[in-house]
Amino acid sequence: TILLQKLISAVSYVFFFIGFYTIAKAYNNQLLKIITILLMTALILINISDVFITPSYDGKIATKLIIECLVFGVLQLIFGAGLLQLKNKLGQLIFVIGILEIIIGASLATVIFAYLGILFFVPTIIIEIILLYKLAKK
Repeated sequence: TILLQKLISAVSYVFFFIGFYTIAKAYNNQLLKIITILLMTALILINISDVFITPSYDGKIATKLIIECLVFGVLQLIFGAGLLQLKNKLGQLIFVIGILEIIIGASLATVIFAYLGILFFVPTIIIEIILLYKLAKK
């Protein structure tokens, strides 16, 4: 069942970020294009490792989680910066999302404040879905 969960997670994540890749392409934002590809790739690789590599002791699990926090923290910081570049073209909502992504990224990257990033994660995704929906209607 973990394989199915990870597969559904990866496919959903990829479709979600294809929306941001499309925005990046439409507005010629190279940073956002590159970072969305890196985010999708990172999640797929982590999901593959979750399925096929089982850490044998708590120290390895902790190390893996720290690495994931650092990787996604840095990627989300850059993703937020890419979104901020679109403020003049897409308005206040993209600005809010960019700031939230930077907060999430900084929180994850510190590892110590990762819980703060996780707290902001769901509301940010909801706002991102609203943005993608609005842009899809244009």
